[in-house]
Amino acid sequence: MLSYLRYMTLKLWVGHLNFVVGDLAGNSQKNIEAARSAYADSVRLFLTLDWVSEERLS
Repeated sequence: MLSYLRYMTLKLWVGHLNFVVGDLAGNSQKNIEAARSAYADSVRLFLTLDWVSEERLS
């Protein structure tokens, strides 16, 4: 009954890039370069994390 199901592998990338506060253009370029590199390595889910605490905002 389940013989028609095919399995798929999903390669993902989760990382934290070293961003510079206030450098929107530079930080965006880092994301773009990392995403292109990951895609070339067959990654199809690309996640970046950035934590901003309330203390950093005030």
